[in-house]
Amino acid sequence: MHRKSSITCKRRSHKPVFAFSRRFPVPIMWQVAPGQPFSLRVLGDEFVAYHPLSGDTHLLGAAAGHILVALQQSPSDTAALAERLASLWQTELHHELALETEGILADLESLALIERVPS
Repeated sequence: MHRKSSITCKRRSHKPVFAFSRRFPVPIMWQVAPGQPFSLRVLGDEFVAYHPLSGDTHLLGAAAGHILVALQQSPSDTAALAERLASLWQTELHHELALETEGILADLESLALIERVPS
């Protein structure tokens, strides 16, 4: 049975993924979950991720899809992913976009598509 999920960036994570101290930034690195292959396809303004091991299909918003594309290329930290989205959408990196990026990363982590890089 296929399960469909949708990440629309509306939910805020209760667990922050931007871990910054005032003096020294401590970036959290993210990567595609190793050993968990998935197919990613563009469908209009959205992305569809199919996870063959679980049989789950996930409908992702544009931001989540672009984050997954970036992480398929190489691991990255939260701030760099937020900057990538700002550049893609030709906007300034602002607090709301940073929070939205945090929420998307938490959602993708809960779907087991990505994970934090062990430190």
